[in-house]
Amino acid sequence: MCAGIQGINTESLHFIKCLDKFVSGGKMKKYRLLIALFVLLTASCQQDALVEEYYELSAEFLSYCYFEPGSYWVYQKNNENVFDTIVVDSIISYTGVNGLTEESDNRFIYDAIEELVQIPNKQNIRKWEIAASLKTNVSGNEVSNELLRIYFNDRYNIALYPNTPQGEKIDFGSKEGYYETMAHFSQFSIPGNTFYEVYHTRVYDSLHPGGIRITDFYIARNHGIITYTYQTPVDTVTWKLVDWDLTQ
Repeated sequence: MCAGIQGINTESLHFIKCLDKFVSGGKMKKYRLLIALFVLLTASCQQDALVEEYYELSAEFLSYCYFEPGSYWVYQKNNENVFDTIVVDSIISYTGVNGLTEESDNRFIYDAIEELVQIPNKQNIRKWEIAASLKTNVSGNEVSNELLRIYFNDRYNIALYPNTPQGEKIDFGSKEGYYETMAHFSQFSIPGNTFYEVYHTRVYDSLHPGGIRITDFYIARNHGIITYTYQTPVDTVTWKLVDWDLTQ
């Protein structure tokens, strides 16, 4: 299926304008709309031809971060009498296109899901995005990858990008900082609960308004984020999961 006129490029638009001037004053005037539509669709399909690969979300990755509306987590802050509930409000699924120009080196179609949560909440979480991504070279092999991006009110971070070598920092640019997979545990406990198949990841955010912020996430299969700690030059905050009701 063609991408539609959103994928139209500058050259095609220029051609349409010239063609419109040519047909508007002559006998072909009544056909100008049909000709314009034909050019738009042709250019759009040419753009589709530039897309080389299609990346899908795997059931394995979704088990860490996809939850149906109504699912909720109750977190406790710093072992204090401060609690916060995160509730999935709605879900948007879509297919994205990366690199629609001939100059792009990374042209691909990818599956993506946005999970919007009820706001306000004490953790300032607005939503998270789940997306298929480019393949990653792991030990000489090209491995499909996926990512989980958490949107806070002031910043957003990639919290899980699993198929990467442990201990290797990956630069996601100035807006998102560095990501690192620290460890993967078959079993991991926090006070009161034990979880299975848990990733420990770390994000280095140098543009956070309060100064550099280092965040450690622990993300468990079928549970999502079970605890995370962020440190800034002036503060350290930990949120841990104490109760939940989740549907996947």
